Amino acid sequence: MTLRRLSAGIPLAAVTAVLVHVAATGFDHVPGLAQAPRLGAVLGASLALAALTVFLRAILMPRQHSIATKAPNAESPLLLGTAGFGFYLALELFEGHGVAVTLPALCAALPLATVVIRGARAIATFLQAAGRALARFASAVTASGGPGTCPAREPNVPLRPAAARRSHRGRAPPLFA
Repeated sequence: MTLRRLSAGIPLAAVTAVLVHVAATGFDHVPGLAQAPRLGAVLGASLALAALTVFLRAILMPRQHSIATKAPNAESPLLLGTAGFGFYLALELFEGHGVAVTLPALCAALPLATVVIRGARAIATFLQAAGRALARFASAVTASGGPGTCPAREPNVPLRPAAARRSHRGRAPPLFA
């Protein structure tokens, strides 16, 4: 697994864990109890960073494929479901409930991982299309001589004065005279 896939997979596994938590316990309590706002902030920031990465990559490298356009891996839902279930168990330990492998949580991990993967791919495809459209717009504006372009420099105008263009060959002056 590459670092790029790992950096996108960890927030998706955390989203899967939160969904598994809701599927297993319902809405009795929020995941993380007292730390739920911090957990939500970290999860939101990591998802926003992953989305920004997809968007900026589409702007800066519009001809290359992203994770969203590659063929889906058959093992991706299984890996994400396993990671999401592991995160769920870590959440339960963090809440002080102990490790109780519940059947509803185990059964819900794989379908929820599939839903999370499909949603993430749809969002990544949309962000990639938006980034490529912005890159095409920026190149069209620049090519047409619109805002943000520099006027062309006349080819016969020297950039340095004649005295500075002379070559200085020979021995360097001594450091201590």
